[in-house]
Amino acid sequence: PKGIFGTTTAVFAVVETQARKTLHGHAAIWGSIPPKFLQSIASNEAIVQKVSSVLDSFYTARLPPDIHVQGLLNKIHKVQPPRASRMKPVTPSAIGFDAFMASCSVKVDGIGGQMHKHTFTCRKGKNGRLSCRLARPSGLNPRTGPKQIEFTACEGDTDALSTWKVLDSIVPEDQTLRQLRNRSTHPLPESDARCIVWEMKREEIDVDTVIEGLEPRVKEEIDALSDRNKELLMKTLAVRNGAVVEFNPALTECLGCNTAAYLLGSEEQARAALFYLVKYMTKDSVALGNSLPVIRQAMKHVNAYESNAADAGSDSRTSKFFMQRIVNGFTGLAEISDTQCAASLLGMRSMVSTDTHWFA
Repeated sequence: PKGIFGTTTAVFAVVETQARKTLHGHAAIWGSIPPKFLQSIASNEAIVQKVSSVLDSFYTARLPPDIHVQGLLNKIHKVQPPRASRMKPVTPSAIGFDAFMASCSVKVDGIGGQMHKHTFTCRKGKNGRLSCRLARPSGLNPRTGPKQIEFTACEGDTDALSTWKVLDSIVPEDQTLRQLRNRSTHPLPESDARCIVWEMKREEIDVDTVIEGLEPRVKEEIDALSDRNKELLMKTLAVRNGAVVEFNPALTECLGCNTAAYLLGSEEQARAALFYLVKYMTKDSVALGNSLPVIRQAMKHVNAYESNAADAGSDSRTSKFFMQRIVNGFTGLAEISDTQCAASLLGMRSMVSTDTHWFA
C-alpha cells in the first residue's frame, strides 16, 4: 500500500520501554526505493534529481526559520511550551496543507523536539570517543543527494579511528568484477565497495533576511536581548537546521512526539540497521551470568520436592519438572516495567511484522 513513505513492501517493528518507563519503537520499513538502488544511481545526476524530489516528500531535515527563532527565544528565556502530545491532532484535509505543515513545525520544535541535544549517550562506544556518535550537528546541504566518503585506515594502532574525506563528486561503480564473474562459482554478485551516504536537504539560514521578515513582536523581543544572547541567537540560527533530527511531518503530527525517520541510502546502512534490530529481536531478558544459579536452584527444588503429576518419578516428568523450574526462574528474574504490563493487558504487541519469519 502507498502511504507517507511511498509504496511499502514490508515492515518490521519492535516496542520497548525507555529508562523513563515510556514506550518507544524501532522499525524498519522496506519501500519502493531500496538502498541498493539509491547506491547504484548515485553517479547519475539526472536520476538523482528525480529521486531527491521524491525523498523530500518522505523526509524533512529542516524547519521554517521563524520556528527556529521562537525555539531559540524559548531556550534563552527558559520557557517551556505545552508538550506536543497535548496538542490537538489535525489533518491536511481539515485545515489545508500549509496550515498542517505549520502545525507540525510548532509541535516539532515545541520543547526542542526533533532538535538534537548532546547528552552522555552521544559519547558512548568507539564512535563517541572524538565526537557525537550520532554525527550531530549534521552538515548543511543545499539539496538532498548522495555523497561519497573515502576512508583511510590508520596504521599500527588497530583500535584507532579511520581518517576520511568527502569526495567532490561520485565515482562511478567499477563493473569489472561483475562483468568477469563466473556465475556458476559465484552466483551472488560482488557488493559495491563505494561508501555512499544520502544526506537530506539542510539549508543554511540567511539570518538578516529572516530577522527582517519577523513579526514586530518577535523583533522587539530580540532587540530586548542582551548583546551576548543576541549574538548567540544570530550565530546559532544560521546553522540550526544541522541539529534537526530527520522526521516525517505527517508521522510527527499524528503521533505528537519525537520521531526519527532515517533514510537508508546505501547497502551498508541497510545492513547496519538490520543488525541493530536483530539485537531487539533476540534480546536476552536475563543476563547469561545468572543462568548457572537458576539451574542450580531448579535442580535443588526438583531433588527436594516431587512432582504432583500422575507420572511423577519418570524420566520424562522429571525432565519437564526441571525445565519448568528453570523457565520460572528466568521469568522471575526478567525486568518488566509497569508500562509493558499495561500494554500487554491492553493487547498491544511488542513486535509488529508484515511477514512471518523465524530467528534464533
